[in-house]
Amino acid sequence: MKALVYLLLTQTKNRILYLKKKPGLLIFYGFIFLIVIASFIFLMIGSKSTGTTYADGRIIYLFIAGFGLMYLYIFANTGLSTGSSLFTMADVGLLFAAPVSPIKILLYGLFSAMGKAMFASIFIFYQIYNLKSLFGYGFTEIFALFIIYSVIVMFNQLLSIGIYIYSNGNQKRKNIVRLLLYGFIGAIIISAFLMIRNEQGNILEAVCRLVDSKWFGYLPGVGWSVMFFKGIVTGSMV
Repeated sequence: MKALVYLLLTQTKNRILYLKKKPGLLIFYGFIFLIVIASFIFLMIGSKSTGTTYADGRIIYLFIAGFGLMYLYIFANTGLSTGSSLFTMADVGLLFAAPVSPIKILLYGLFSAMGKAMFASIFIFYQIYNLKSLFGYGFTEIFALFIIYSVIVMFNQLLSIGIYIYSNGNQKRKNIVRLLLYGFIGAIIISAFLMIRNEQGNILEAVCRLVDSKWFGYLPGVGWSVMFFKGIVTGSMV
């Protein structure tokens, strides 16, 4: 395990040293870092307005559900074709031929992929101003969104690998996965359509009610993420 930790730390160090050869990229990353710091400063010093009417928090539930379903579709289709890889070609050359336990190699891939997902989810911090001023969210809610995005990506990566292992080279199994995928998404679309009819054409209210419903929170991945964030906001995590 020490060898895998060393490899992970060495790769991180090499990526940082690589920036010395790319001053433009270094300036770009520095600019991103300054924006994130400025957003955190605003979050810390900004006072919460009393008596302010904030936007409907269910809109954030809707965004979480939208991202979750989008990634579910993308990664599931990737699993049906090529499979989502947790490893680069350099990792394959270094690890797969080494006398290291496959479980430890898998854990290394998961930690590496999680780091990339968390780095990609940094864009959430750019919305600190909007999340605070429009919805009244503080550090806890914003950090929860950061974690949720990372977990959604990781969940769907693992799902993609599982689909690839299960269906690779077997057309019948691929058809079963497609049937489950389209049935899952189709059931949500039909439910939204029925709610739109009940709301007499008010689409936004209908889909907000859908993602805020109790049964939606039990859906794997996407529903769990909405339920988790709802628990953070309402202070009822249990």
